[in-house]
Amino acid sequence: MYVRRQMIGTIAVGVTAWLAFGAGLAAQKARGPADPQHVRRVQPAELKTLLAKDQAILVDVRSAQAYERGHLDTAISIPAAEVEARAAELRRRAGSRTVVLYCSCAFEHSAAEAAVKLARLGVTRVAVLAGGYFSA
Repeated sequence: MYVRRQMIGTIAVGVTAWLAFGAGLAAQKARGPADPQHVRRVQPAELKTLLAKDQAILVDVRSAQAYERGHLDTAISIPAAEVEARAAELRRRAGSRTVVLYCSCAFEHSAAEAAVKLARLGVTRVAVLAGGYFSA
């Protein structure tokens, strides 16, 4: 009888831990990516589709000077240094659309870091343009 109770207790602890782990994963997914490597990458063809269906808002995180020298159509300028300060504005502008960020780096470094910052501030539908500005 004692062994049976011990086994049931062990199973109950295991199930509880399993459920907590699953809830943690679901919460993490709801919060968005936790680090730049896990940010969703959007290919240029997918970006065109998202924009055509009004399912995305495009954000250039390069400097204001780089934006003025040239930027992708429909992109708004929010330099990486301003992303945190303008997160609420961006959340309002995006609504239910995905925020797709881009920078000039082929490895999307600045855009991915900005996406993580936005996710931490409640903008959870974030992605970066694969290959950055020069890929589109």
